[in-house]
Amino acid sequence: MVQGMVCLPQAPIGHTHHAAKWHIPSRVPKNAGPVPATAAVMLAATQRAWASKPSKSQKESQKESLEEVILALMSLTSLTRRRDSRSIIAQLEKLRMLRRETMTWQAAAKLLDALEKVLDSSPSLGPPLPLDACVTALIAAANAQALQRRKLSAERLDVFCQALERSLSATEPSEAREPSEIERLPDLLSYGLWALVKLGDRGSFVLQRLLQRSVAEMQRFESAHLSRLVWSLATATIRDGQILSSLAQRTQQVRLHPQLGLAMLAWSFAKLRFKEAGLMESISSHACGHVKLFKISELSNITWAFATQQVPFATASPLFSAISETAVRGLEKFKHQELAMLLWSYAKLKIVERKLISAASEDVLKRISPEAGGALRAQHLANFAWAFAKMRSDRSDPSDPSDLDPSEVVMRLAVLALQRAEELKPLELASLVWALAQSNGASTASTRLAMHLTKEASTRRMKPQELCNLLWSAATLAFHQQEVLKTLTAKLDWQTTNQFGILDLANASWALAKLQQDDFEVFHRLQKQLDCHLQDATPQQLSNLAWAFATVSIVDGVAGVDGVDGHTTMARIANEAQDRIPQFSSQGLANLVWALANQNVKCDAFFQAVGDRLVLKLDDCQGSDALAWAVDIAQIVKSFNDISFHHPCVSWSTHALPRVGSDLDRRLRALEEIPTHPTQKLEKSDISDISKSESVGSPKVLWESEDRCVLLKPPGWQVDTEGTEEDFIERTHATREMLSQFMASSYATVKYPILADIKCKNGFLHRLDVPSSGLILVAKKYNAYFDLLMQLHRGEIHRDYLVLLHGLAQRKVVAVRLAKEALTSWSGRQHVVKDFFHGNEKQGKKIKSLKKGKPSLTELRVGGWAATREGGSLSLAAIRIGSGRRHQIRVHMAHIGHPSVTDGRYTTEETFFEDQQWCERNFLHRFGIGFKDSDGLQSTICELPEDLCAALWQLRPWDMQSAETMDLWQSIGPIDTEPTLSSLSSPLTWEDMPLLQKRAACIP
Repeated sequence: MVQGMVCLPQAPIGHTHHAAKWHIPSRVPKNAGPVPATAAVMLAATQRAWASKPSKSQKESQKESLEEVILALMSLTSLTRRRDSRSIIAQLEKLRMLRRETMTWQAAAKLLDALEKVLDSSPSLGPPLPLDACVTALIAAANAQALQRRKLSAERLDVFCQALERSLSATEPSEAREPSEIERLPDLLSYGLWALVKLGDRGSFVLQRLLQRSVAEMQRFESAHLSRLVWSLATATIRDGQILSSLAQRTQQVRLHPQLGLAMLAWSFAKLRFKEAGLMESISSHACGHVKLFKISELSNITWAFATQQVPFATASPLFSAISETAVRGLEKFKHQELAMLLWSYAKLKIVERKLISAASEDVLKRISPEAGGALRAQHLANFAWAFAKMRSDRSDPSDPSDLDPSEVVMRLAVLALQRAEELKPLELASLVWALAQSNGASTASTRLAMHLTKEASTRRMKPQELCNLLWSAATLAFHQQEVLKTLTAKLDWQTTNQFGILDLANASWALAKLQQDDFEVFHRLQKQLDCHLQDATPQQLSNLAWAFATVSIVDGVAGVDGVDGHTTMARIANEAQDRIPQFSSQGLANLVWALANQNVKCDAFFQAVGDRLVLKLDDCQGSDALAWAVDIAQIVKSFNDISFHHPCVSWSTHALPRVGSDLDRRLRALEEIPTHPTQKLEKSDISDISKSESVGSPKVLWESEDRCVLLKPPGWQVDTEGTEEDFIERTHATREMLSQFMASSYATVKYPILADIKCKNGFLHRLDVPSSGLILVAKKYNAYFDLLMQLHRGEIHRDYLVLLHGLAQRKVVAVRLAKEALTSWSGRQHVVKDFFHGNEKQGKKIKSLKKGKPSLTELRVGGWAATREGGSLSLAAIRIGSGRRHQIRVHMAHIGHPSVTDGRYTTEETFFEDQQWCERNFLHRFGIGFKDSDGLQSTICELPEDLCAALWQLRPWDMQSAETMDLWQSIGPIDTEPTLSSLSSPLTWEDMPLLQKRAACIP
């Protein structure tokens, strides 16, 4: 969802790209392939001129020669009579044989003065210089100006341009030209363009005239000429489509070579964002065989070019593989920025070279080690972190010790960058936070680092895209530092949102909804801007936008904001999506359907089209995406059921999805060659490797069959249905265990792969809050998972709870609207009932805060009343839920004024601490669960845990009937339900549930 957020140079790395070719020794080895004839002549001349690197004495000699040339030129141009052109040309010829590195700053200044006088175009001083002499003078001026490192004055540039124009006019095309002149013309034209651009010309008349002559002579241009010409256009930012097209066509006709500007050619086309069919393919084919001849900087430049042009994987992969082999052997030679650019390019094209990642990880760790002296700048730290996070593969090879996990490198880079946060720009801060989100998920360490970096970024002035990227990263990490989030949200003013494109709108909306920042004014601005860009949205962006607006309930208008019609926006999203349904991913389609159904948007035509698509998919749900589609089809069917939308796919999915699960089980079993055998009962030794504290306890399997089981979850264990639980955990359960770890150690995940499948929530069908205990239904095979999932969506799975509530509750059915997750409506302690024994106006505020989402049903049966030692009133109640929202029971009970005991989220701190004195954890226990399998109805019940029984012993029953109910729950021992399971022929009703019969009758 986020674009590349890395600060990389927009020009080739290194100065050698910019120097005239006759000032660089040839690097063509003897065994290199043949080169074009014209280029061969040039290379031969270069090799003769620069057979070896000059010694110290040679440098001194060249220095003296340069001073002599400057004095001679000054002398020749100081005469008032007409100039001796031959003498001037002879002195200019000497400049060709001088190296730029022998020139001092003072000599460069003198040389520019002398060349300005030489190139004075006054007709009274004599005829214009020949074109080759003029170009030689301009090249010398360009090299001298590069040494000066300051902008050339406009007056001096005008003198140079006029001189070149006169020389160019004197060499207009004619049939009388000598063959040698014709052969040298591409050199002169390309070098002339190169020199003018280096001197600062960005589109003068002379430059345009040179371009026109170059196009006319294009068929004579070879690789070196083309690279100089395209580089000039890129540096001057001249995007003439006709000229670029001619250059691209000629590029595909000539033989390209690393020594003839191949890397510069690729970089220049990428800089101009010019694409033509076959261009990058031609560059790739010529570069693959000569990768070893590239300089280090050229390796970075050519990979950057391919990444910037988004070259297809099939075209880029062979070249990148060859570059990877060369780069791995010489990573220490790369400069910091060169290595960052190289890694960025691989990450951008999603080309994973494990050897390069591993070697680069080790190399970067050396560069940031104390022994290296911390040579990396803060910008380099951010660039490396972004690149490693982008390249991080989902799986690492644990058997290869050299295959380091890039996430470790990202963490260390982020820690170092945080120490120098003041040096980082907002873009780099956003890159670091994004890198932490990508590589380490929502781990505690990465979230803390991201919080500090985000806090630093929130104090800076950010560009719109930087702000969106930062919000997206914060949402991915799921941190809730409200002060920082509100500061970032406040930056989304009209001026900022008016600069948003569709990608920014989708990312910002999704992030704000995920972070529960439901600022209606901000969403109003986003919605207004969305009206101008909705037609440009991709299917994924449409899905994200709909999910975000539905999550914060921007539908019937925003309170206090005029001109907002959320239903119109949602309907437009449905219309935009209807013609592109086949382009949606399964998850994107499921989220979109959920959003529209959740907000009761009237779009039956869209739902009908989705249903038709599902019917086709159910008939042919095979291949690698079968599992993803099956999971999301189940979610779509649930959304259809919620709004009572009837389509054949709803009934077909009841049988089709379990069949898909059976196919998956069969394929996986055949793949692993696993023999089928009866399920073994769980032994204590099977879970010996799971570490746990005595207070947490150990899960138990109370009932199981070949493909499903019922698990007893102790308090403090987390169900893996949400990936990470965004919840505030009571102090007694600050350390939690994952039930997926228990299942993985109890059963062979090779035989039961669903237990390690995050897409199917590791086989868990529903969740239970971390502080709570009770029964969990787990599928051990895919067909059982989809079978149980459809039962859950049809409301056929019964879940029953025993809860101890504050106050004297009565039997009732509670129907309150909850969002998809209760946390969407409840933020920390902002909506806690502070005076829950009295129905005052605070209750009304709570009702208003819950006008989101779908109605969630909770049926309450009170079995007895009791009192605490301090005289507080309590109710022991059995509860059955008809839906299954997060925190549903706790929210509903708090909503009616009877929050559960020891609930750290939905009671005041004072009440919570008082409850903890006699009941250490939340008094909520799921004691019963009912479902169907191949043998019919199955129902499992379990006893009340010892810690909750101990809490009941400390209470005083209200009356005899309450005492009987409390004694009943405290006296029940372990229950073996297997003998009664097969005898159940019809579903148990609410009145027939065990432990809820007349002995625990409801108080009238």
